[in-house]
Amino acid sequence: ESFLKADPKNYEEVKIIIVDPTCSGSGMIGRVDHLLRSSDIDLARVRKIAKFQKTILSHALSFPSVEYVVYSTCSIHVQENERVVKHILQNFPEFQLRKALPTWTRRGLKKEGKGMDYCVRTNPSEDL
Repeated sequence: ESFLKADPKNYEEVKIIIVDPTCSGSGMIGRVDHLLRSSDIDLARVRKIAKFQKTILSHALSFPSVEYVVYSTCSIHVQENERVVKHILQNFPEFQLRKALPTWTRRGLKKEGKGMDYCVRTNPSEDL
């Protein structure tokens, strides 16, 4: 069954949800997308994926007892990461970020706004 079809009222005991949605996969080891100029990236595809990610996260936050939602992608694109998080925080002000992996040095992109230092980024060629 699709997660989006799950009725949150039927899962009142759920307190933690891990969201690892479909993404562009641009951050996966062995892919060469990162070698493309940004003008060569299919931005329409990335936007469509980001819209889906926002839908999934919004649904996760609609569960009545949820306390923690972990969001993870294997994408390097800001549209699928910081901008999805920013959108969700604007639409769900009752939720706030918690600093994941506090000793990890590579953080979310500061230029995307307040709180992005609570997010984690990795660069496979440098971090793994």
